Amino acid sequence: MRITPINSYSNKVNFKSRMIFDIGASDPRASMKIKYQDNNGKDLFMYKDFVNDTTKGFDNNHDFVSKIARALDIGSILDKSIASKEKQLADKNLPSARREEIESGLKEVKEKKAIYDAQSPEDKKLTGVALLLPGTIQEHVALFMANIRDKKKNSLVEIQLDDVITEAKKQGKVQFSDEFNIHDDFIPCKDLAGTGMGIAQKLVNNPEFKDRISGGLFAVGVQTGGGFGAVDIMIKGDKNCSPDDLMVETRTSEAGHDLFFDRKTGTEKRLGKMGASVSSVITNFATKFGITDPEAIKTLVATGMAQIATQREVKLANEKDAAAIKLLTESGDYEIASHDAKYSFVKLKPESEDKFNEASKYAVECYADTLALHAITKINGGANLYIISGPLAMGINSRVQEDPKLFGGKGLKDVIFRFIDERISNDVTCGILRKANRFDIICEKAMSIADNTCGGALLLSDKLKTFARRGEWLELPIKALKNATKSV
Repeated sequence: MRITPINSYSNKVNFKSRMIFDIGASDPRASMKIKYQDNNGKDLFMYKDFVNDTTKGFDNNHDFVSKIARALDIGSILDKSIASKEKQLADKNLPSARREEIESGLKEVKEKKAIYDAQSPEDKKLTGVALLLPGTIQEHVALFMANIRDKKKNSLVEIQLDDVITEAKKQGKVQFSDEFNIHDDFIPCKDLAGTGMGIAQKLVNNPEFKDRISGGLFAVGVQTGGGFGAVDIMIKGDKNCSPDDLMVETRTSEAGHDLFFDRKTGTEKRLGKMGASVSSVITNFATKFGITDPEAIKTLVATGMAQIATQREVKLANEKDAAAIKLLTESGDYEIASHDAKYSFVKLKPESEDKFNEASKYAVECYADTLALHAITKINGGANLYIISGPLAMGINSRVQEDPKLFGGKGLKDVIFRFIDERISNDVTCGILRKANRFDIICEKAMSIADNTCGGALLLSDKLKTFARRGEWLELPIKALKNATKSV
């Protein structure tokens, strides 16, 4: 667990609270990022953890709902984090570097807990909750979350999300303001709604795109992690309207479920299974590395650590990832560089460098080729920009930048364009559209969002009320987005 402070407060601050949850599916426990704010939209801190404490899946829908509801009690979460860190520090054999890391984290958590404890019960009451989920969401119902599974490995379906608030009230650990309305102040939606909002925010506030925006712009935001997600961002308006009167429309999709022919395997596959997700990056790397046993690959995928394909040293949890640590070290290609009571740092042996590079290149190129396939459909649809976002993409981009000779490009953008060129070499129309619409790919930290909590915060802004039924569409004036951005 890790708390990242955003602002530092030394005195008592009076506020009611908002919480934004970004639930991810790259780890079988369901990753959970929480942004905790005051009622004016000021960020207080970020908290990162997992919804579940086991990789075996949730018992049922109610188990998932109950654990989300329990996470609303941020005070207890902080207490749990403090206790965990203090227990780790009690280990006399803890390496000094790890001890310093834990001590620093403990200090941060205690500072946040002190802020929380200083508030009155009235100030702690929640006024808004945004819940961003990796699935199809309509009318406060999670119709389908492909990679959030039960213990039988079935995807969770038909989850009544209002039950999160009902269950939280039943648990009695967290209080809501008297004005809290479950229909207006609890906003569950597809995680890509947060992606679209976050990237749209960066677009309208980046002077580099000012001229392009004024003439109308079609951007595509792509976020890869537990799956493959894409959101269309349309900036449009009347021919002679002022820039502030332009409209921003975001539309998410289930592009990861679109079927494409995979030329590597000669079979038809869902886009999300071809190469641009955490599980497929790990699978493609492992296969090329010589790990072909299906159960062994599942063991590596269960770590949720795509860094296995891009970094020579990875940090794995001793308990959760015990099978993966054993698998890698017994392969003869890895060794334990260091370890403590909680983590082991597993490092590639120098003699396996060539093997690693070959497998890493394969995984990266599978990722790039998958994005190229999707990008071509967007070029044909008139897109101007293709913005690749998220930690997985940034990690792969860094890997390419680290060894441009190996990958044949200075960054991921170059590799994707290479595959686009290969595929559309004889497609005159696609080439014309690409040139006419000044199509470009952006893969850089300045335009990437680490998670969807920033977009979720905008959904709770007083200046921005969201859709009532559709969990994947949103339309608002640019000026509303800019004003909302200032407050969050």
